[in-house]
Amino acid sequence: MTHVLVIDDDLNCRNEMQALLESAGFDVTAAGGQEGCSILEGVRPACLVVATTLASGRETAIQMVRNVRAADSRLGIVVVANGDIEQVEDETSGLDVWAVIEKPYELEKLAAKVGKAVEFSEMSMDCKDRIADNLQTQAMAFQRVKRETQRVRLRMQKRPREG
Repeated sequence: MTHVLVIDDDLNCRNEMQALLESAGFDVTAAGGQEGCSILEGVRPACLVVATTLASGRETAIQMVRNVRAADSRLGIVVVANGDIEQVEDETSGLDVWAVIEKPYELEKLAAKVGKAVEFSEMSMDCKDRIADNLQTQAMAFQRVKRETQRVRLRMQKRPREG
């Protein structure tokens, strides 16, 4: 089952999103802002759903998204906006947020956006894993060529010069 982390300081909203997403088939952990940040340090969900109404400590929802994105470019992120959705879209532009959804939201819409964010996350992980594998293979090949070049140079130095 796909793991989704919901972060919202409003307990009622958090519980509602958790219930809605669980009924859509996701494995959901729901937490407030500070607790959610702690969870993110130890667990990588397939999708992060952040409410813009976070009031915990210094970190706003948008700053949390910036920090999460800086740490993990592959994580699917959905922002749930309470208020001016255009402003939230502007603030999150360039952060590769999969979707900004306005409250009140429909279960189908939220579940569909989370599903797409999960697909994005899985494709990103697969692509980055393939790139990492290719880079590792290239590095190993480079090291073999480098060693062989050194061997050839040594042999060339040991050969008597004709003249």
